[in-house]
Amino acid sequence: MIPSNQINKRLMGFMKFWEDYKPIAFASEIQLHHKDIPFCGTADFVGMITNPKTNKADITLVDYKTGLNYPVHQIQLSAYAMIWNKLFPKYPITKIACLHLKSTWIKAPTYTLKYYDIDYNLVKDCYNLWKWHNSSTKGDAPKPRFKKEFETKFSLNKSK
Repeated sequence: MIPSNQINKRLMGFMKFWEDYKPIAFASEIQLHHKDIPFCGTADFVGMITNPKTNKADITLVDYKTGLNYPVHQIQLSAYAMIWNKLFPKYPITKIACLHLKSTWIKAPTYTLKYYDIDYNLVKDCYNLWKWHNSSTKGDAPKPRFKKEFETKFSLNKSK
């Protein structure tokens, strides 16, 4: 179980980010999938973020992170941007970033907003490598597996 102070400190860092950038939210926790793209994912945040230094606004996809910064985040965010831009071509994502929220600050809430270049070729290369690695000896690519759908409505009263 995560101690509540760690959660609170991360939330305070998020509040500091929101105060500093004043983003305009378009979507939060949006599940992204498109019939022409063989992968999917859930974007934490998509919205308009203005760079306080340049005063330039961009439609930005942000993933919230509580751990370390890894290069693989660029692949994840580029893949999400690829799907979003296919779904919403009139509102293309032009920036991707991770919002790193830490619980280790001492004096004041902090965060790191780490930007990455959108790289569709990197996404395609990773997907092709994954497909090659997971294909059968006949070269058949794996089929997607979907979670079983369970009942969503329940009643203790049996109607006849």
